[in-house]
Formats: sequence, C-alpha cells, structure tokens
Amino acid sequence: MDGAETINLAAQKMLREHVHHLVVMQGEFIVGVLSAFDFVRLAAEYVISDDDDDISENMFMQVNRI
Repeated sequence: MDGAETINLAAQKMLREHVHHLVVMQGEFIVGVLSAFDFVRLAAEYVISDDDDDISENMFMQVNRI
C-alpha cells in the first residue's frame, strides 16, 4: 500500500466513524496522531500551489456540499 492509499483510507475512516483524530502506529508503537486539521492543511496547500482555478473552485464547491 502506498502513501496516497494510506492517507485515503485514513480520511475515509475518519469520515465514516465521525472522529477527528487517528493514532498512527508502526507495529506496536505509537508514532503520531493524524488530525482532521492535517487534511484541511493538506487541501489548502494543494489549492495554494495549484495554478488551475477550476480545481480550486471545484474543491470549494465540494466543501459547500458538506
């Protein structure tokens, strides 16, 4: 499983289970905590770095549906 798949599964789990934080494990060790804010920051960085206004507009349209 690659990093993008892992992030996608984490986001799906957070949405499905209505949680705002997930513990990140490596084997039996806790190595971090992923928060909903991490996804917001990732999306914002993507929009800021993107020169295509259509992608930014589509993303905000999706947010308005929630």
